[in-house]
Amino acid sequence: MLWRCPFALFAIVRPDRVRRACRLRAGRFRGPGEFIRRFWSPAILLATAAGLRAAPPNDDCSAAIAIRTDEPFSGSTLDATGTDISTCGRGDVRDVWHTWRATCSGQARFSLCGSNFDTVLSVYDGCGGAQLACNNDAPEGCVREDNSVVAAFPVTDRERYWIRVSGASGETGPYVLTASCTELGWGACCLPGGECLVMSGEECATAEGRFFADESCAGLDCSSPQPVNDRCEAALAIATDELVVGSTWNATGRQDSACGNENGRDVWYLWHCDCGSYADISLCESGFDTLLSIHEVCGGAELACSDDSPACVSERTSRLRRVAVIPGRDYFVRVSGVEGESGDYRLQARCVRPRGGGQAKRQAATSVHGLP
Repeated sequence: MLWRCPFALFAIVRPDRVRRACRLRAGRFRGPGEFIRRFWSPAILLATAAGLRAAPPNDDCSAAIAIRTDEPFSGSTLDATGTDISTCGRGDVRDVWHTWRATCSGQARFSLCGSNFDTVLSVYDGCGGAQLACNNDAPEGCVREDNSVVAAFPVTDRERYWIRVSGASGETGPYVLTASCTELGWGACCLPGGECLVMSGEECATAEGRFFADESCAGLDCSSPQPVNDRCEAALAIATDELVVGSTWNATGRQDSACGNENGRDVWYLWHCDCGSYADISLCESGFDTLLSIHEVCGGAELACSDDSPACVSERTSRLRRVAVIPGRDYFVRVSGVEGESGDYRLQARCVRPRGGGQAKRQAATSVHGLP
């Protein structure tokens, strides 16, 4: 019987080997029950387990994973399920959930910048509760325009909020979720008439002004807009040999580089390295006391930094000469000013040696960012 020798299933293919195998296996199984327990059951269980993958641990709102302020959380919506649909997405049923407790009374920013699919981000007051905010695409907030950002979201200190991560049209994939909180205390306020005054965030909002938390009016030009690449997550792409002309007027920030003091006002660029082993990144011919640094990721390690460079005509400007790079890698380039200075800059990234061994120089393109 088959339960006495399961190898009999293959008798049609190799009857000689099957007979020998059955003689060796004779007497191993004392009945159908033992055969099922020892042979068929494990095989069926292994085959079933191989074809199944578990849903994410935070697939249900009741199992939401808590995140901390300014600490990026990496997760995935692969194999997620769901029944909800947000107001700003289409077919975004597959979701995962997080909770966040506000660390300030002011404005929060929830970001999915750096995610690897077309995301949808929404905020709720509880599981099964009201949707408080929603964003599908953030064309000016992330490197990928189909990532999502909920910005300027009003929050109260210690209040808890539920965050739903999903994908447009049912897309799934890895994501990076970050929550930040800005206290609406005192700062600079650009009033509608162009005047800059230091006041509270509430007073600035009442006056319909633009509020810069924890900033002074020094270095702010209320007649100019805030740079679109004011945050690292909104870095603008720059190509090799491209000359970028821009301005740090009205830039904000709290990050300081290792080679300068009080250089928080910054703008960011994303450069895809197509050089060999070394590159030359320059702010020469800029109009203020600059500082230049490159980073591996937003919020990551600073790889190189330059304050004053004797290689420039004006030694107050910055240049990274023969900085070691890896071909094919993306680098974040930070432009700032020493001791809070702001102004117009000229940024260019070049290969130290001609790429591909050629001698001809190609014509450099020029882009203008943040200038009227």
